Amino acid sequence: MKNPRIKKILAAAMAVILFTMCFSACKGRDEAGEIVLNIYVDPHTQASFTFDPGIDYQGANSLNIGVCETLFELNEDASGVIGVLATEQKMTSPTQWEITIRDDVLFSNGKPLTAQKVKDALEYELENLPRLQALLKVDSIEADGQLLRINTTSFVAILPKFLTDTSLIIFDTDEMDDLNHNIIGTGAFIIESCDDEGNSSSIRNADYWRGPAVADRVNCKVGLTDEAITLALQSGELDWGTVQPTDITLFGDGYDLYQSDSNGRVYYLYFNQGYTFTADEALREALFYAFDRDAIITGLYAGSCSAAYTIFPEYSSIYTGDVQPAFNAETAKKILSDGGYKDTDGDGFVEKDGVKVLLKIVVYDANQFPKLAEALQDQLKKIGIDSDIKIAEAIMDELGTGNFNIATYGYNTLSFGDSYNYLQPVFSDNGTSNFVHFHSDAVEDALNLMASEADPEQRSSLARKICDEIYAQKMHMYLVRVIKTTVVRSEITATEEIFGTRKNIGLHLYAIGKEK
Repeated sequence: MKNPRIKKILAAAMAVILFTMCFSACKGRDEAGEIVLNIYVDPHTQASFTFDPGIDYQGANSLNIGVCETLFELNEDASGVIGVLATEQKMTSPTQWEITIRDDVLFSNGKPLTAQKVKDALEYELENLPRLQALLKVDSIEADGQLLRINTTSFVAILPKFLTDTSLIIFDTDEMDDLNHNIIGTGAFIIESCDDEGNSSSIRNADYWRGPAVADRVNCKVGLTDEAITLALQSGELDWGTVQPTDITLFGDGYDLYQSDSNGRVYYLYFNQGYTFTADEALREALFYAFDRDAIITGLYAGSCSAAYTIFPEYSSIYTGDVQPAFNAETAKKILSDGGYKDTDGDGFVEKDGVKVLLKIVVYDANQFPKLAEALQDQLKKIGIDSDIKIAEAIMDELGTGNFNIATYGYNTLSFGDSYNYLQPVFSDNGTSNFVHFHSDAVEDALNLMASEADPEQRSSLARKICDEIYAQKMHMYLVRVIKTTVVRSEITATEEIFGTRKNIGLHLYAIGKEK
């Protein structure tokens, strides 16, 4: 039988060969004098690539290649915002924000950026993105010259921070004929070509408002496996990329490494209360003792992460000490036994009321989640539970069906330097990532208070109360906090100023160059 590991490596190598063929012409122009940047962008949880910002999280595809921009970006410690396409913001009443739009910006098609253009883009996105409408609570938007007024249905304390979301890019809504292949923005680069998979080539925008970019061209590749990203970095076909912890030691001289916790990013599990066997709270409780975080950290992530027993990291104001239980297989078995789960046919797997327990694990192909699923499956076997694994092409669509027992997910819990962007989508009754239909009246009340609470200490206090309710319902298990490692080829310039900070690389791609 063929070795599946060899097959996977060969597939990764073939992807790099195709990548090399795709960029060979551009590499020739590089030698002729152009500065060409070769980058990788990972499309977010969608089966097919698009630049359409009306599809959640896809605005990042054009932002990350320097084609579109947002009104604001977070400052270095995430305590506030820095203007990008906006120069000033102020709250004129509890339900209105006034934002001044830059008057020296052109879209790449030559049209001027106005408040009306910003209004059109935001209205299109908010109409199509329930996640963001739930955060911003927009009632109406008004445009007057370069002045934008956002009217909300209630007080939204951190509205400017929400406007840094990568889905709220500003683009020309008059040119939306083919958003799968092109989008018109205000950024440092202009899309020249893009295939159906999302592999694109962009040229420098000579009229960019901050001045022309250092690089002449940006080539972007999508859809590479983790192994292919590593091989492409080693071969020089990628100038930077995020690598898995197990590959960090492969990069020595000639590379710079930058690490961050990605805004409190955590990998966790959904336990679905509404699907077959995990409807039983006793089984869900047993699962909390079944999974060995330390073995996962050592086996999958080469020790480059830490065990997570809470939603938020220790450095956050919300952390109150470890809450969820540690691995204990014997405790898990006892909970199952006390709950009526027995192996009556001697096959090594338990049944309940004569029905064999078979859990469905759903994952998506990122963050080494397929390998994580295999580890979870192996650990479930040790407590007598059988399972199947499904790798979803579009994870949000798959989880939206509710047809799963366990699902893996990764989320930045402190995206805006604040917890609300995680808590509201995942735990509110109308949350777009509330895939297991979590409900708590106390959580709903606290989330409503958070939406209009400006004081940081009060927001943290409300968040801690929400967390207590979440832990009590035993539907979300937090596994690991993985350190994100970005490998950058040493010939790339402006690295410390950009890669070594919290800055969104796409917004600052104009400053990145390459030594000759």
